[in-house]
Amino acid sequence: MMNDYPRGLTLNLSGIEDAREYLRDAKARFNPTNTTIKKPCVSIRLLSQNDYDLLTQASTGMHNMKMFRFVHGEKKYTWESDNG
Repeated sequence: MMNDYPRGLTLNLSGIEDAREYLRDAKARFNPTNTTIKKPCVSIRLLSQNDYDLLTQASTGMHNMKMFRFVHGEKKYTWESDNG
């Protein structure tokens, strides 16, 4: 019952331009009016270290990207034991 659904995204991004395109699309979905948001309100959990690095690099220098927080690793719940 531990791994019956994914606990993060695997985007398989190939470069920074792909990462920027993903962020532009996500920003358009979460913030269609392009309101300035200065605090992280959307967490994107990534399973791949490569995707995490590319999205972190791609968000640097892009306008209004402070709304996203990137997290690497699987989601863990407090009620689940490590023993399985």
